[in-house]
Amino acid sequence: MKTEPVQITLTQEMMDSLNAALGTEGLPPTLPFLFWKLIEVPWLQHAGPIIHGEQSFIYRQPLQLNQTYTVVISLTASREKGNRRFLYHELEVRDTDGCVAAICSSTFIVQGEKS
Repeated sequence: MKTEPVQITLTQEMMDSLNAALGTEGLPPTLPFLFWKLIEVPWLQHAGPIIHGEQSFIYRQPLQLNQTYTVVISLTASREKGNRRFLYHELEVRDTDGCVAAICSSTFIVQGEKS
């Protein structure tokens, strides 16, 4: 399952907001998880409470401010354990040439009734 591709421009405003939330200054624009909140993920719309599990990053090139990227989130696997569902995702970031700039792998744990 995949989201629709979304064009996202990495802006200074996005970085300023992240720095303010973390209480830091001058973080480099290397955090592709910023894009999650800008993408509609249909299979999470009606999910129960979500716990963020693991996250890892692979960078093929540095992300650049004011660069527009094409971003897609894929659900790569799902498994159930008790009343929890583990959802494994890859957020893929491609530059304007279509080359992969970064991949963010994330595990979300959805609490609730076993389906």
